[in-house]
Amino acid sequence: MQSDFDLVAVNMWGDREVVQVGGRTFTEKTLAAALRVNYTPTLLFFDEARQVILRLNGYYPPDAFRAALAWTRAGSENDGAFSEYLATADKDGANPELNPQPFFEAAPHDLSSTDERPLAVYFEQPNCRQCDTLHQKVLIHEIARTQAEKMRSVQIGMWSDTPVITPDGRPLAARAFARELNVQFAPTVVFFDAAGQEVMRLDGAFRTFHTQGILRYVNNKAYLEQPSFQRYLGNLAEHWREQGLDVDIWSYDLPVSRNGEMVVVH
Repeated sequence: MQSDFDLVAVNMWGDREVVQVGGRTFTEKTLAAALRVNYTPTLLFFDEARQVILRLNGYYPPDAFRAALAWTRAGSENDGAFSEYLATADKDGANPELNPQPFFEAAPHDLSSTDERPLAVYFEQPNCRQCDTLHQKVLIHEIARTQAEKMRSVQIGMWSDTPVITPDGRPLAARAFARELNVQFAPTVVFFDAAGQEVMRLDGAFRTFHTQGILRYVNNKAYLEQPSFQRYLGNLAEHWREQGLDVDIWSYDLPVSRNGEMVVVH
């Protein structure tokens, strides 16, 4: 990377002074807050005009990360959006269909209908290994699935022409809706509150602990009191550890456990 990019590392909790590319001065943590950084790592790629051309939120698997570097290096030579470039990546061995869930609402998809529950829109595609991982390794576990079941959940093929009524009442094709929301990674889950405002999105390769934490954060409207998801998740992990539970952020099968057995915290 060093041969192709100028690299700057920022500690999202740090106090060092940082001059942002636009010339404004921040501390590291106020810059992270201004950029609405929710996940680590978060990578922002700027072009020569100081414009953000790509943002990666959270962990990306190696093949997707290599694709991001290649697309960014190509710059103005790119013919389309990063999401289109990434969709052509090697997907051997992935499910050729979208992964079903019993909590997904059936079509037609009217996302403007009144409901006090938060709305989760799952943007996915066939032949998507990370979509398979979300459904087959993460949402199979009760600690994540019970949180997902509390929401209105709609699955949308991000390249399809399926008609959708957006949260603000406009008819759009699914692919146009995904493009409007700048969905670039599959799967991406965009969360809306009861007023139809986006409050959070899951758009990286998250394991079980982070996924259940994101779902819990949205369900409990914790963002109203704690705008930093990282602080919320850290406090949640510490609270459970104080109760004698083991927390493993990298495990699919045992994110929260006691004596080697999964513990489901509601």
